[in-house]
Amino acid sequence: MTAALTAERLVFVDLETGGLHVEACHPVIQIAAIAVDAESLSEIESFEMNVEFDPAMCDPKALGINKFDPDVWAMTAIPSELVTIYFADYLRRHATVDLRKKDGSHFRVAKLVAHNAAFDVGFLHGWYRQHYKYLPAARQALCTLQRALWLFQEDHSLTPPADYKLGTLAEYFGVRTTPDHTAMNDIRATIELYRVLKSQILALTANQRLYLDHLSGVTGLSLRNMLNRAINAVVREMAN
Repeated sequence: MTAALTAERLVFVDLETGGLHVEACHPVIQIAAIAVDAESLSEIESFEMNVEFDPAMCDPKALGINKFDPDVWAMTAIPSELVTIYFADYLRRHATVDLRKKDGSHFRVAKLVAHNAAFDVGFLHGWYRQHYKYLPAARQALCTLQRALWLFQEDHSLTPPADYKLGTLAEYFGVRTTPDHTAMNDIRATIELYRVLKSQILALTANQRLYLDHLSGVTGLSLRNMLNRAINAVVREMAN
């Protein structure tokens, strides 16, 4: 298959860190990712590594939250420099976003997805800068936190959650995987959350959207309420 025929992929990513500030040299202690087909969300390849780090450079509270176990890290952790190389190679295998160099030649980078992408993806880029390496990922990442914010902003028939943390949203929407501040579990929860959020949005033509927006303004009903009424009407018609 040629590169032009490669189906679009998304790479869900999660970092566990020794603090909140990459500029303060708080380290990445664990990284995980799952590449999926962008349409079906079927898993293509996963990536997970514990990273060697100096605990003295960390906020002790962060290590407690992230379930750091010195014995586990002593047996499994890999030098940070090598992890950046392995992860870059992984991203290149799932790069489907076309970019162009100044000389006109084309290359591809991966499209990242995260919950609170501003933190994880921003931290990831900063980590690569510390190692003087290029991260083959699009600068603009998709974010399930932002997706959830827009959903509750636009659909007033929904009761907003107490907050937009991954764990809160996972519980709100009945996500099966419980986020626990381990990178791989948090990614699986994020993928399930995205699947739920994606199902909340109807694929409408521009004319359909204009008509429904007009009806919503006239009736005061949300799109969800109108859809529920339409479904109930069809069910009643089928029952007669």
